[in-house]
Amino acid sequence: MVQNSSYRGRGLYRVLYRISMIVFLLAILSSLSILYSQETSRVLVVVGGDGVVEVAITLYPSQSGEEIIYIDLPVKPIPGSIVVSPIDVVPQLLSNDTLALLKPAGVQRIDISYVASISISGGVLSTLIKYPQWAGNLTVRIHRNVIPITIPDNISSIRTFGDYVIIEMARNTMWNLQYVLAPQQITSPPTPPTQQQAVQPQQQNPQIWALLPLASGVAVAGVAGAAAYFIITRRRMGDVLEYLDNIDKEILGVIEKMGEATARDIMDATRLPKTTLYRRLNKMIKMGIIGARARGGVTYYYVIKK
Repeated sequence: MVQNSSYRGRGLYRVLYRISMIVFLLAILSSLSILYSQETSRVLVVVGGDGVVEVAITLYPSQSGEEIIYIDLPVKPIPGSIVVSPIDVVPQLLSNDTLALLKPAGVQRIDISYVASISISGGVLSTLIKYPQWAGNLTVRIHRNVIPITIPDNISSIRTFGDYVIIEMARNTMWNLQYVLAPQQITSPPTPPTQQQAVQPQQQNPQIWALLPLASGVAVAGVAGAAAYFIITRRRMGDVLEYLDNIDKEILGVIEKMGEATARDIMDATRLPKTTLYRRLNKMIKMGIIGARARGGVTYYYVIKK
């Protein structure tokens, strides 16, 4: 009798133990689900070595059902360059750089990419970066070939990775980014470094390189001024063409051959992706090599004769 009672007690203990383990596992799964659902939306702005600004946005909607989402874009886009994934999400660019997204039910993540609009004045390129209210963080990556003339008032962190300086902007800040491109110089092939020379770069502090293009000291101001003067004084057509790569020249060749061409004409001739094509066209427009005019609701690109 005592043995049966003891056996029942151990059996009840096992049942309670298993139930408690199941509850514990369910609690862990629920916590992971909550953490995933609370993933913060983020913005990445990349200033490439050719001066073109590209924006990538990762958005996590708060609702799982069908809805229309309105977001303020961090940088003014080039119309027609916006790409949204998944394809079930329908984008519509509104006034004041607001993007409306028709999201179907079940979509938990939306990826947006586009080429930003830049302006040029006196050889200095510029674009305005705004930290949107909906974003959890905003990161700016600047290629080492880009020399910033202005820096944001508030920076959360700064570091380097490869050829880029990575800046984390503080919340509720704006950055009127003004920059020039470092002049490209033709140098002789480098000689192989000795063992002692190869070790020296590893002993340097990488933060020093990160601060050089962003510091407001006399050295950077002198380099920026020299680069700006270099660009301003070399605005003739023959000199500007030196800044074009083979892809740019291929696009330019199509436009010259046709007299004027639409984006579809150029894509058919070059097989370039839509985003890449608009980025290259925008760069050449800002450099004053080509122009654009609308006719019958269609944009035509033409070469500016100088």
